[in-house]
Amino acid sequence: MSAEAVMAASMNSNMSHMNNNMSHMSNNSANHTASNKNMVMMDGHLMPSNVSGVSMMMMQMTFYAGINVTVLFNEWKVTNITELLGTVVCWLVLGILYQALKRLRRHVLRKHKAARGLLVSSPRFTKLASPPSDVTTPDPAIVQSNTRLAEVKAHIVQSLLQLLQTTFSFLLMLVVMTYNVWLVLAVILGDFIGYFVFAGDCAQLSNDHCG
Repeated sequence: MSAEAVMAASMNSNMSHMNNNMSHMSNNSANHTASNKNMVMMDGHLMPSNVSGVSMMMMQMTFYAGINVTVLFNEWKVTNITELLGTVVCWLVLGILYQALKRLRRHVLRKHKAARGLLVSSPRFTKLASPPSDVTTPDPAIVQSNTRLAEVKAHIVQSLLQLLQTTFSFLLMLVVMTYNVWLVLAVILGDFIGYFVFAGDCAQLSNDHCG
């Protein structure tokens, strides 16, 4: 075999290896590009978008005035103007009820304080000069027991109302965190209306239920 033939065969072999390497690099590049399409940037790092929870973490973080919104649950999806109006009314009413609940707590507290005052003062009644024979002085032990029982009942009622109030407040906060302008306005307006209607007694009070 001549030297020219040997050189030609060697060049063909080298070209074949180069073509294979380029093809392999092209495939790797295509796979990497396709893989990047399924990745999302999280804290400066690429993460697969199909990882559980990643899509949930990418929530709306700026205010918008659109119609399409998911409210608290995946099943509560607003897709048209009618559903949006109904949702706005719902959270407007809940904002009003939140202030009504605080008014109820103040009412219960006042009743409890009034009842406690009567129970505590009952054994201190002034004796009559000539009291009827069937009138007896209340037993202090019984009065103290009744006072303690009233305290426990009032605390249970206030605890349940506090649970309900906390639930309302967190729900309203989560709705605001949807960043939907219409829902945020519904919560704010509902709280305003509720305070205007139910907080008229706060001028004479100084407790935290007026906050």
